[in-house]
Amino acid sequence: MDLNQQKHSDLTFDVLFDGAVKCLKNAQELCDEAEMLQQGGKFCRAFALSHFAHEEFTHSVLLFRALLDIALQKRLTWKKLDHYILKPKQKRVTQVAISKALLTDLHLDLDTTTQQLMLESELKQIRQSHALYTQRVNSEFVLPSEQISEIQSEKYINLAVYRIAKLGPALVELRHLQGMTKQEVKQGFPKKALKNTQLFLEMVLERRSYQDKPSYTNRT
Repeated sequence: MDLNQQKHSDLTFDVLFDGAVKCLKNAQELCDEAEMLQQGGKFCRAFALSHFAHEEFTHSVLLFRALLDIALQKRLTWKKLDHYILKPKQKRVTQVAISKALLTDLHLDLDTTTQQLMLESELKQIRQSHALYTQRVNSEFVLPSEQISEIQSEKYINLAVYRIAKLGPALVELRHLQGMTKQEVKQGFPKKALKNTQLFLEMVLERRSYQDKPSYTNRT
């Protein structure tokens, strides 16, 4: 199969699920390595790796979300998937959706939610390049180690670890979509969830929370 044929070939559920899980695993490994660098006092490098972890986790979420399309018997080619994932706007929208879905799940009050969003915004304004390369700031050159503090790095790592630990297991449970009928998938995920990533993630978390509740039906 040549490259052009490969681009237009259909993706299977198994291949897409495997890719989503591998992205998730890689994000976890990046967090582990970032924590090792943090413990060794390499704060700017730890920040850079945690940035990669955030990006890889976003890729994972995008792939898990695309599983719904295949479960609904929509045609998904490699070309469409590449465009879907690599589109910068889609990445940014997904990152915001992850933040808001997790904050909704925590049932935080408005002030706390606002503070958390401001913290995430502050961390994301530090560009990945600032953690890797010497930058020119005004009329002088500044090392990455002079720009990124231990606290900033620690917060960014913790944020990535939390997101992966909270959403990862719930996303993996989407494996059950395979084998379901189109109608069953629609019942589980209404049309709005297909268009709104935040709502999709909130529903994924809600299903996980419901399944984790103890059952009392068999108690004597």
